[in-house]
Amino acid sequence: MKTGYGDTSQLREGVINNFRWKADFEMVVAPCSRLQTSVLHDEYIDRSIHLKGANKTILVMNKADVS
Repeated sequence: MKTGYGDTSQLREGVINNFRWKADFEMVVAPCSRLQTSVLHDEYIDRSIHLKGANKTILVMNKADVS
C-alpha cells in the first residue's frame, strides 16, 4: 500500500491533501541516485512548489544501501 501522491484511495488522498494545505512546509524525499532522471519526483517537487512556494518546499535526497 502506498500513501501520498498518486494513491489509489481517494479518501486517503483527500486526507493527505488536507494536511498539505495546513502544513507550513512540505518535504519531498527522493533517492539521490536517480533524482536527475526521475520524472515522477520532478512532478512531486513541482506540485509542492506550486502549493507551498519554493521557500517552503524542502528537498531531501536520500541514499540507503539495502541488502
